[in-house]
Amino acid sequence: SMASIARCTDVGPWPGRRVEVSRVVDGQFRPCLGWIVEQHADDSVVVVFDEDWSVERLQLPRVWLDLDPKAAMQRPSDNWRLLESSATHSLYTRYARRSWDVDDDKRLLEWGPKVTDFFHHWRWIACMVGMFCSTDRRQRQATDRYRGLKHGLEAKDKGMPTGIKVE
Repeated sequence: SMASIARCTDVGPWPGRRVEVSRVVDGQFRPCLGWIVEQHADDSVVVVFDEDWSVERLQLPRVWLDLDPKAAMQRPSDNWRLLESSATHSLYTRYARRSWDVDDDKRLLEWGPKVTDFFHHWRWIACMVGMFCSTDRRQRQATDRYRGLKHGLEAKDKGMPTGIKVE
């Protein structure tokens, strides 16, 4: 089918956007928060949902197809709502410009070991810490930082440059 061979574009207006999508969870239809982490040429996007880290490829609402994300925010569909927050901390810049803080590091150390889908889960993590870069398939800012932290934890001194101490 066309959908199965649709080219992943990665770069486009949708990856790095925060969404609320109504979906069925435990037999109940309810809104779930997630990040769009990838987009495809067939108007589908991949969303990673916060609560269970499920990775789902979904069709964008038809009403959004001719809109940019800024306009889509004003036009929620029946099941989708585009939220203000963007993983790059700005709707107008493609790249995040901020520095890591202790909370980011704690979250990296909490989430890093739980990654089961390298590509999609690291994109979600990068979104959550505001370091998402849509042109970087491996999300090196986040993965390199995590590797450094992990290495720091494994080092003998147990002290970390970010101030995180190992219990």
